[in-house]
Amino acid sequence: MSSYIGRYAYRTTAKTLLEETSRGPWLEGMATQFRRICPFELTNGQIRAWGNLYDVLVSAIAALPEEYMKLRIVLEYVMPQHNPLTVSEKPGVGVRADVILLSADKLAVLEFKDLEGPFEKCEKQVLKYKNRLQKWHVESTGMSKKAIMVFTKADDMLERVPHATFCSPDRLAEAIREAMPTPVHKMSKTRIKEWLGSDWAVKAKYLKAKVVEKPTEST
Repeated sequence: MSSYIGRYAYRTTAKTLLEETSRGPWLEGMATQFRRICPFELTNGQIRAWGNLYDVLVSAIAALPEEYMKLRIVLEYVMPQHNPLTVSEKPGVGVRADVILLSADKLAVLEFKDLEGPFEKCEKQVLKYKNRLQKWHVESTGMSKKAIMVFTKADDMLERVPHATFCSPDRLAEAIREAMPTPVHKMSKTRIKEWLGSDWAVKAKYLKAKVVEKPTEST
């Protein structure tokens, strides 16, 4: 498994992000940590995307009830790119989820796009992160899992599709409340460390049973 898997650029609580961070220093920290989680060059486009993400996420958290300040937040969490059963000796650098919100028993994966609305196969894109946690992430077993795609240039949008939610920045707080309804139970410091350092393995229910052919009877 790649040494990048399980790394992340930033983690905090909703309360800390809202009350103790500011955009400039936060972006500088993200840029510094990026080198820990990705071997590729950091682009200006990525920095702009993080800035938009920060603005939208902070605004949404500010609109949530006090109970949601318990949520833990992880940014740019690196997941395996390939099935752990078939991974090669060089599995690549993985795929990175923009934001994961965590309580003791629920999680929501948020993917941000600087677009005005849905595009072809966008549901598949946000689900690739949720499905990896659902099928391969051992420490997510038993947790409710939801997927949200945020279109930062959209307005007044909250669209529920079969396996995900599409929303605009002004409806993100509503989408989070739907994905992670109260009561919100805080994930302990021990549990968040366990969750971040989780093993990756295909869970038993997702293993495909091998078809065994019955021997033919000789006559």
